[in-house]
Amino acid sequence: MIGLVLFMLLVFIAVLSMIAITLKVQSSLRKQNYISGVRYGKVVQQLQDKHELHRFGFGQYFRRQYGELSIFSISMNAIGVFPIALLLLAPMVMQGGLVNSLFVYSGVGLLFIVIVALIGQYLSTQPTAGGLYHAALRRGGTWLGSFVGGLQLMGQLCMLLGYSYGVVYFLRLLQLPMLSWLEHPGAFTLAVAGVIVLQGVIGLLKSSYYPILHNASIAVQVVGVIALLIVCYQALRGDSYSGMHLFALDTSVANWFSNANQLTPMNIGLMVALACRFFIGGDASAQSAEETIEPKVRIAWSTLLSTCYSYMVGLILLLVLAIVYMNLGLQATNASGTEWLSLLAASIPGLGNVLIVLALLSCWLSSTTMLHVSARTLMAMARDGIVPLSDQLSKISYQKQEPRHALVGVQFIALGLLLALFLVGAQHYFITVSLLAFICYALIYVLLLYGVPLDQKTALWKLEEWDRPIRLVSVLLLIGLASAAGAALAYTELLIVFVPLVLLWLYAVVKRGFATKLLQYDAGGSRDLFEMESQMPLH
Repeated sequence: MIGLVLFMLLVFIAVLSMIAITLKVQSSLRKQNYISGVRYGKVVQQLQDKHELHRFGFGQYFRRQYGELSIFSISMNAIGVFPIALLLLAPMVMQGGLVNSLFVYSGVGLLFIVIVALIGQYLSTQPTAGGLYHAALRRGGTWLGSFVGGLQLMGQLCMLLGYSYGVVYFLRLLQLPMLSWLEHPGAFTLAVAGVIVLQGVIGLLKSSYYPILHNASIAVQVVGVIALLIVCYQALRGDSYSGMHLFALDTSVANWFSNANQLTPMNIGLMVALACRFFIGGDASAQSAEETIEPKVRIAWSTLLSTCYSYMVGLILLLVLAIVYMNLGLQATNASGTEWLSLLAASIPGLGNVLIVLALLSCWLSSTTMLHVSARTLMAMARDGIVPLSDQLSKISYQKQEPRHALVGVQFIALGLLLALFLVGAQHYFITVSLLAFICYALIYVLLLYGVPLDQKTALWKLEEWDRPIRLVSVLLLIGLASAAGAALAYTELLIVFVPLVLLWLYAVVKRGFATKLLQYDAGGSRDLFEMESQMPLH
């Protein structure tokens, strides 16, 4: 009972902290002297954004197509808390214990909200595709920019593989006779590759569908959460077992709990992997900044709110699923813990299959978002000339308003990573790529918070006196968590990411040198989308 009280107190503190941070940031944004497209009109804001982009050395290359809801849904969709909770719950609980999973998620999740609030200062200075990568490149030089950009791209590709894995995983859970071949590991891997290729083909056909898909993703996740709660309620009806036993060590459930001194780096790594989506969501918003009106405001706004909302929703889902997992584990003594979702769906046949389909669709939408975002990252790095084949990968289709060459390039790299994972014999793709993505983004934020000073003149979002203490604590905790996640992986799995990263870094340094010269916008020799509006009207 004491454990339950402590847990509820932690949740209460997390809610108050979330509200306080949100109010602080919203108040800070309102106080800034910034031209508002809503107040002064779209043309005035376009001129303001054009000035910002030209200051970075770039023109406006993408059609304006994202609105207030779209930019929020990009971040929320990339977080994907609904399908991620379903995919990570079993290994988290099996290796870390129910109580430890809930406590660690609560504490680490609150920490990540604070870190995202801090990183929002950098996001509010970056109005170009590439987001945080540009902060490192322009203020740290080629050596730091190429390393951060490589980590960013690898983290996004790992999540692309993870969500594509989720699509096939939930498809297999439907247990359709025609899909029995998915039980073979090689066939499963080929199906994941097929998902990546198919999404790329759809993206090349019509990129203007992306805003619609992003908005639809919110509806899918909301409906999925509601369906999940209904299924859990129906599954627990008539069950005499009480969820209160989650916080009591009795003999019947003792094996479901691990003592704190028994936790391994794998336990901690799996639990923080879920919170990694908070990093991904903020970065996904930054990638699409060039396609919005008021990018400085909307990116900061969507990043913080989507992080806070998904954190609280994820906390509730984990608590509900933990109770269900306990009951299913007690009832199905002959079933392994990884089969809990199949048992849950089977208990409510009709709605259970709907739940799996919603999880599948959510993974598909999240994977599409990550493909879209990672193509922006590769295009931005190619535009700066720090990756091979820069001339080709930096090209943009003005008809489709999409970096089509970079989109194809991302697919090839993702398929290469998938093949490498298969060859090294990675047993659990989703766990491996989740931990790799977490390590990549943790290192990005350590490098930014420690090595890149904030440009106070251009930052719209400032934490003022709280900046330094939050930086210090965040850097120390991120290093510890990244070390724990890395210790949970085999060295061959780590090499899959870090060998290409080192090669990219060497290429960039040899080609560009350690220092990066500021790019200058050639007003006479290039035409950005703003100058081309007579041929291609902005939307």
